[in-house]
Amino acid sequence: IPPAMAGGSIKVAMAAHNNALNLIARDFPVKVIGTINDISGALGLAVRNALNVRSPKDLEGKKVGTFVYAATMDFLARMSARHGIDRNKIQVINLQPPDLAPTFARGDIDGALIWEPHLTRTAKQGGTVVLTGAQANFPEKKETYRLWGLPIVVFTPQEFIDKNPNTLVALLKGL
Repeated sequence: IPPAMAGGSIKVAMAAHNNALNLIARDFPVKVIGTINDISGALGLAVRNALNVRSPKDLEGKKVGTFVYAATMDFLARMSARHGIDRNKIQVINLQPPDLAPTFARGDIDGALIWEPHLTRTAKQGGTVVLTGAQANFPEKKETYRLWGLPIVVFTPQEFIDKNPNTLVALLKGL
């Protein structure tokens, strides 16, 4: 989305906030004009049932597959800090999202940190989702919280705002 908006082919976008931040960081004149949703629960960690992971601390010593990028590494850092996990004791294996479920099914990784629909697809291979950005669901630790967030926002270039304010008001009312 950022390259297409910067190139002028997208005038209004609805996507994760990091898309807008990417443009703002590059001094592209874009404005966030609304928030649609927060999909905190869409990123999570599934672990193999056979490992009997009962609490967050049991993740230490495990191999966790994930698509390594800023959001998943931020989630891992927040998870570790919140639950007293030594982050250095979790081995991170960098995988493409579609590769997580088969790798998990083969037993090559103990857990998968990924977003939907890959999270559910992976858990169906003999695992359980024990943690998301919105809740912990370990047998010995269950809680609802805000560990990590991913707001979905509406954003547009300033020039489009200036030329089309009524269109944007109508769009936001419709949403």
